[in-house]
Amino acid sequence: MNTVSSDNIYNNFMPLSPVVVNVSNSKKWVIQFSPSYIVRIIWSHFVDFSLSDPAFSDLAITWNSTPESIIENSKILAWKTEVRTVMRVLTQTANPVQNYKVWTSPSPCYEFDHDSITFTIDGVAAIIPNDWVKQSQFQFRTSQNDLDVTSHNSVRFVFTTEYTQIYIYAALVCKHLEFPTDQDMKDWKVV
Repeated sequence: MNTVSSDNIYNNFMPLSPVVVNVSNSKKWVIQFSPSYIVRIIWSHFVDFSLSDPAFSDLAITWNSTPESIIENSKILAWKTEVRTVMRVLTQTANPVQNYKVWTSPSPCYEFDHDSITFTIDGVAAIIPNDWVKQSQFQFRTSQNDLDVTSHNSVRFVFTTEYTQIYIYAALVCKHLEFPTDQDMKDWKVV
């Protein structure tokens, strides 16, 4: 039986040359968002923020509310690139245009891609036709084709539409109640 003497530190540790790391924030990454939205009569709207590059730590995105409206505070988690929040109108007598100026960036490494975000309140309710949903609007993703789906027995549906998503509710079911078993999904036997 071979034994290694623990008397010599080099048996347990290998010295490395010094590593020097320089962090430069001369080129800032970008917090992206749409600069203008139309808010329908429902008085609220989703607001999406995304990063040009993932952050190493959480980024809190906060806004000053007004007596007439508010953008809910949100946080982009470390190593993620997007977050969704909601803008809400707080009174029926709100001005038809709500404008928020961007203030301090949540990190010295990031800057906003626009100086402000504007919401135009339009009193028109959405009229969604009964036959508007098309198969081409859905994408079906699994862990084989989407890195965000980390479990082999999970699926992700991506739905794209011209209608404001706050109006849309859905329930997804399998045809004829032929639900696949967990094992079928793990074994990729789902058609």
